[in-house]
Amino acid sequence: MITRRRVLKLLGLAAGAPLAPGAEAAPPSLMLLHTVINGMAYYDGGPDVVERLKEGTPLLLRREPTNPYDRNAIEVYTEAGIKLGYLPRRDNAVLANLADQGMPLTATVTGAEPSMWPYDCVELKVYGTPG
Repeated sequence: MITRRRVLKLLGLAAGAPLAPGAEAAPPSLMLLHTVINGMAYYDGGPDVVERLKEGTPLLLRREPTNPYDRNAIEVYTEAGIKLGYLPRRDNAVLANLADQGMPLTATVTGAEPSMWPYDCVELKVYGTPG
């Protein structure tokens, strides 16, 4: 049976969880969303960039509240600054709200398939770190 105590222990948050001397417990990152990148055909990341994206590759997320088409827009970039596209509109309202309240959002690639260019060829997971 999974209990609250067991979950907290697994996350390292339970009382008495071992820490390195002088270390503080880092807040856990929570997986918030598993989705794809939209709009890849319109930005810098072509099939050649998709080929270089491997599972676990970090991606940068940037809020774009002035986007004229979607007030909850969240852009997706590689660490090298190549714009890949956006998180899907159907998935971004809660994430935009969290980002606007100061929650850091990060993402990693979970799969990339250049042969599916430009539709749904990159999957990612979005994480948030509560403060």
